[in-house]
Amino acid sequence: MSDAPSTFDALIAGGGPAGLSAAETLARAGRSVLLLERNHEIGSPIRTSGGTFIDEMVALGIPARLYHPLSRIRLISRKTTVVFDFPQPRLCTLDVRGTYQYLATRAIEAGAKIELGTALEAPVMIDGAVTGARTSTRQP
Repeated sequence: MSDAPSTFDALIAGGGPAGLSAAETLARAGRSVLLLERNHEIGSPIRTSGGTFIDEMVALGIPARLYHPLSRIRLISRKTTVVFDFPQPRLCTLDVRGTYQYLATRAIEAGAKIELGTALEAPVMIDGAVTGARTSTRQP
């Protein structure tokens, strides 16, 4: 963190979609932001299958190259199967890693700092107010 300031307006723990979106939003509003991600790469390891609605991806400005529209969904259980066909695709699967990394790029371009391999351990409190954070670094 030698190039990063020692104080920030916001400290965000976690480089998932919510943390990355919050980092971008705050940085675009002129706040100094540090996002800590415990892993050494944004979007890895992947812990989700990445299904969502196309309208939401468009509203969030996610490029179409990062999701794959679905026209048919088949849900299978032990006793039944249900198929949904959509004349116009409404659902999609994501390139999860690519989407997370795209969101990280937007946050960085907005001015947020991202520190990889660093976990937030606990807040530092003085007189009931958060004045800092204890972190730990992970070796690759």
